[in-house]
Amino acid sequence: MSSRSGVVVAVDIGASRMKVAYAGPDSVVHLVRFDGETWRPSGVLVEQDGSLVTGRAAARRAVHRPHGYVADRVGRLTAETTVDVGGVVVETADLLAIQLQVAVAAAERVAEAPVALLRVVIAGTWGPRRRAVLRTALQRAGVGDAELVAAPETVEVTRYRSGMLGHRWAISALPGARVQVRSAAFDNAQVAGITVRPDPVDEPLKTDRPGLFAPPGAYTVTVDADVPFAGITATVIVAGGVDPAPVVLAPALSPDIQPKVEQQIRDRIALCGRPQEFRPYPPDWRNFSQTCPFGHDPQSPITQPPVWTVERLPAIMLRVDEHGAVVVKTTSPGIATIRYRWSVDIVEPRQWREDSRTVEFTAGGYVGVADHAPNWVG
Repeated sequence: MSSRSGVVVAVDIGASRMKVAYAGPDSVVHLVRFDGETWRPSGVLVEQDGSLVTGRAAARRAVHRPHGYVADRVGRLTAETTVDVGGVVVETADLLAIQLQVAVAAAERVAEAPVALLRVVIAGTWGPRRRAVLRTALQRAGVGDAELVAAPETVEVTRYRSGMLGHRWAISALPGARVQVRSAAFDNAQVAGITVRPDPVDEPLKTDRPGLFAPPGAYTVTVDADVPFAGITATVIVAGGVDPAPVVLAPALSPDIQPKVEQQIRDRIALCGRPQEFRPYPPDWRNFSQTCPFGHDPQSPITQPPVWTVERLPAIMLRVDEHGAVVVKTTSPGIATIRYRWSVDIVEPRQWREDSRTVEFTAGGYVGVADHAPNWVG
């Protein structure tokens, strides 16, 4: 950057949004627009190959790779130099450097002039560790000589008349922001010990809902383990008076759920192999939640009772769909063999013929909860 010619650019680092403004020689301030808006989402998506995606493109990609999305990259500016995002280790400074590069490039493009001076607005509560990481990010973005401007947290007060000559002051606007929690699977979550009801993930952001107001600081969002999901802990940063990005609690299955479901599938298949039926059914089939995954239609209605032999069990995987349901999906089908005798003779004596067929079968359905334990329904 040159200090003699060009424009002065200011970048406001927010928890969920980034704003960029510039001023030329006439000192008139202009806001840089991104896709028609005067702000840009702060989120950064980390791809499997380590590449970084920013802005609204990152938010769209996060639908397919939610664990790779960092909604609040400012909150990642901790003492740790690296962070694991969706199985990819990235440096915390890089999450911010790419946004700073976008901000500077956008200002230069709109102003049609180079950047002479960059000022980065940060929260007044930032300590030396975060400032050091930010300095590293600025150097990697090619603007290492930028100025850091601390924005103090303010409290708005109002003066009221009291009596004929007196007056009093009252706080009219506290520093802080709303914290929103979203989840497709959990009914309740704890934010700093306060119980909140998460909003659905697929609903638009509701600006008319009061939400949970929180003063500036770092807050822990937790969900206790509950069948079939494991517990979750997340952190949300409130700073700068801007509502942080919603905390999305993506459900993760407890590690002991899959073995229990696999055992239930084995037990069901064992029961289905016992009845000498071409279309077997488990003992409690009348509740319509249990079925047998295999069957066969004989060549003739005149048969002797068949015998089923399960040669191979199906391999399954469990996944949580967009509605929070645990779905059972077969990755490798099972194999069962049926052996029986059949005849075309209507009257005795009949001539019997041997037959055997091998069929592939799958296990599907979903995992519910019964008596505080996982229950395979399929």
